[in-house]
Amino acid sequence: MRVSVASSGSSEDRYHAELLKGLLVKAGCALSPDGIRVLAASGLACLPLLTQEKTLLVGTFSKADMENIREKSEEVAFLSAHNLPQIVDAVENLSHGILLDVLTETKEAVFDLPRIRENPAIGLLKIQHTHLGTWISHPIEVVMSEAKNAIADGCKELVLIGDAIRYGTEKIWRSSLPDILKELADISGDFKVRLESCNAKDLKPVMDEIMQWMQQDKAYKHLHIPLLSGSNDLLQQMGKQHSVEDAKALAHRFKSEFGRGTFSTEFVVGFGDETVAQFNDSLEVLGELRPEMVAVEQASTGKIIDDRVRIIMSNFHHILRMNNEKWLGWQGDITLFEKGERDEWVGRNFAWKPINVKGSFMPGDRVHVQINAIIGDSIRGEVLR
Repeated sequence: MRVSVASSGSSEDRYHAELLKGLLVKAGCALSPDGIRVLAASGLACLPLLTQEKTLLVGTFSKADMENIREKSEEVAFLSAHNLPQIVDAVENLSHGILLDVLTETKEAVFDLPRIRENPAIGLLKIQHTHLGTWISHPIEVVMSEAKNAIADGCKELVLIGDAIRYGTEKIWRSSLPDILKELADISGDFKVRLESCNAKDLKPVMDEIMQWMQQDKAYKHLHIPLLSGSNDLLQQMGKQHSVEDAKALAHRFKSEFGRGTFSTEFVVGFGDETVAQFNDSLEVLGELRPEMVAVEQASTGKIIDDRVRIIMSNFHHILRMNNEKWLGWQGDITLFEKGERDEWVGRNFAWKPINVKGSFMPGDRVHVQINAIIGDSIRGEVLR
């Protein structure tokens, strides 16, 4: 049985796709672009990727998500991320035209599943799962086992996916993430660890420990704090538990301790009845913090919202070009992870800053470079050795 497995591109969906491929190949299935279509895409991430072809959607879905998806296409079946071991049966059903949902939620996660890594140099570590809307943290020995397996496989980057900063908060009032980070740093090997996202509320009590951990060579000097808005009123309407002031203070703390570190964030545009003043508050915060990376979510549609997205991204690209110019002349090591356009490869330095170089390489190769050009939004380096 031939099966095509793709993902939305988010880290969690890519993680699920790796496990799906491992389970299917172990069962004797062949991975093929023209096979039965399986798409790892939680929530509404699948909507831009749907076709008229029968598709098995894998991930985490609410009832509202499934209703919205089926309004666009009735040729879908759902497999909950809790039920990954049932992928072969689900694909078999789809091959016979049977659209059967498998959505049983279990409190306990299933570990030690086979996987085929999307990128042989990147280890995706899922340290939590959800049950009835609540995060449940995986045992620390399980996380360490997966980390050691990834390093043994040759991974040079370990990514803690999910809402990692909330690790352990279902048991105690503060995050236990620093405990995992300390143990990861004690593992021997040539690798670096990256945190995906840290909400300001849970980051604040452990900021000292996170900053201390980032001093180590095995930690990328990269911090992502979702600001979402420059308006406290809008944050409250979103149900967020952080203030603009808290998020800004944490960002400034990181930037002061790691001058060449990479700070990234995200904004939501058009939420509720966002006013011009509230949108301008977001622009003001963007200009103050000057992040290296920005993601924008469009919460509603219309010309006004489209214009606001264009404005915020235009401001960001201006900031990014000025940030990038500060790297001209820098020399250091980067690890190469993926092939870019033509004969270029994209690598990351100690700050997880993307740097493009020309040459013939393999994922995980390390080279010493000098940054000699800024072209558009990208940084170009010359390989010295």
